[in-house]
Amino acid sequence: MIDRDIAPKTYGEWENPKNVTEKVIQLATTGELQTLQLTNRYLPVLPEELRRCTNLKHLSLEYTHIQTLPAWAKEFTRLEFLHVESKFSSPVVALPDDLFDDMSSLTFIHFAAFIPMTKMPSFDGLTNLKSLTLAVFLALEEIPALDSLGNLERLVLSSMPAMNSLPDFAPLKNLNTFFVSDRGAWCCNGFLGICDLSDGKCGVHPLWGSPAATCLPPNQGEKIASAATLSATAKFASTICGPVLQPGALEGPPTPDIMDPCNGTMYRHMAWLQIVSISRYEVEKMRDKTCGHYQRIGINLFSMTLRFSDDVISDVIQRGLDRSVTDVSSLYVEHHSSNPVATEEPKRQEGQVAICLKDFRRGDQLTRRERNRIYQARYKLRQKKLANDLDLSVQKLREDVEQLEKQRLALSYTPLTNSTVWNVAAEYFRLFRHGFNKFEISSNAAPVTHLTFLQQTMTPDVMIETGSGIEAVMESWMTAFNYFNDLDCQLMRLENGPGETLVCVMKVRVGVTLHTLRHVFPHLFVEGILTPLGGKMLGQQLCVSCNVHLKWDPSRGRISSMTYDGDFMTPLLQLLGNLEDVSHVFGDAYVSPDCRLVVLA
Repeated sequence: MIDRDIAPKTYGEWENPKNVTEKVIQLATTGELQTLQLTNRYLPVLPEELRRCTNLKHLSLEYTHIQTLPAWAKEFTRLEFLHVESKFSSPVVALPDDLFDDMSSLTFIHFAAFIPMTKMPSFDGLTNLKSLTLAVFLALEEIPALDSLGNLERLVLSSMPAMNSLPDFAPLKNLNTFFVSDRGAWCCNGFLGICDLSDGKCGVHPLWGSPAATCLPPNQGEKIASAATLSATAKFASTICGPVLQPGALEGPPTPDIMDPCNGTMYRHMAWLQIVSISRYEVEKMRDKTCGHYQRIGINLFSMTLRFSDDVISDVIQRGLDRSVTDVSSLYVEHHSSNPVATEEPKRQEGQVAICLKDFRRGDQLTRRERNRIYQARYKLRQKKLANDLDLSVQKLREDVEQLEKQRLALSYTPLTNSTVWNVAAEYFRLFRHGFNKFEISSNAAPVTHLTFLQQTMTPDVMIETGSGIEAVMESWMTAFNYFNDLDCQLMRLENGPGETLVCVMKVRVGVTLHTLRHVFPHLFVEGILTPLGGKMLGQQLCVSCNVHLKWDPSRGRISSMTYDGDFMTPLLQLLGNLEDVSHVFGDAYVSPDCRLVVLA
């Protein structure tokens, strides 16, 4: 069953659409219904008879005044396509918690204008979902875990200003499109590592009126983006966290003032009709001067399926019409297959657009002005296309750089054929100079190059400060990288120590970022605001002296233990200038003055 009214002619047709409840009941009685597609029809509740249609595959409900789905909707286990879009005056307020538990056939979900909804059902049963769109959820603060969405290819989040975090993106192995229009709070609040509320988009939302974003409290570490999520946001940086929607950017629902002037009157019944040169861009600019709205919001057009050309469609102005001011307000788009009206301009082959304009004069001066506006529109369209092409090119180059960096790191390491403690130490600190490279933490798996090196140069039970084994070595580096995301460990020299020990003299440069302050010195934040002491440290570079002691097992030709000692206090004292402040900084920090890291349980 398909019953759609994408262009209501009057305000009454928009506000009080035709009731199709009985029609749905009749068609659902046999239980054979497989498609239900309604637009601007009144169906506030899915009738019980629809429950018999267990083979339903396509369900699309747009502007039907429905505000929830029944508990038995989960029985549509063969559903493949689900589109529910509310009216602002009667939005969906809740969905059954177990709605998707057994919907493995579902590949497409589009939910829009669920304005007051605060909780989404679990996605656990959506194992074959490929496209997920959520739009205008003004009260939703988080979306469910994405653990089952391994086949998801497209994720769109639009106008969800209250969202303060994203779930882990690690399961989304096939994601190739991630688009966020109209920022969420997570773009500002430190979820991505840095809480920056100075950006204008982080204030009170100018269109929705949602509260300004606030920094995440330091005790909500679980709200910080995972490595996989950070990798995804970096990959799709050009399509997320852009500017917020401004008043007037979106066309609101129809109102009597907008639709009553035409009130269903077709263009042929209007007093005046003039044909002018116009492009899609010009149509967009003159919407406020014409009757009606675009499709799904109410429009007085004969055909909404017409494909406009982005070039000018015609330069024709009808002859013989009165030069006085016209006062009509309807828009009609019309194709002419042959014999276009002759004009002073070159003939076009794209068709003609007839526009009934309000307050339009046909004087020659105005015609030239309109022509200039059209040329400007063409130029702006070309510039916009160029900008879009550049954005795509930048995204492609970023992906290429990431792949080449991975290849470089893989090729930079060659197995040591003549292992000595000296060349093992040199190669170890070359590989781990910056901890784990940012390109190598896109998944939870350990970086292959680093792990392979450790397995070939260290004993399986190698002893370190925090435990034993190669896994403990990897975990210690991972902790260091999670705490200090701007780290440079530079090997200065190698010295012989007692017995089979080699002393590696290091200079470690630590960049104090907001990420580091939040994770290592959380007590320097008060109610999410950085204290003056933390502000003094932010952005500084600390040079820490450190000695690493490597003990060599000559019988196995591998490192058997590794210890270190360092001096974090001296550079901090040089920066802060007094021991009282240094003592406060180390008081509840997750690093000690001798560079020992405290691992959170």
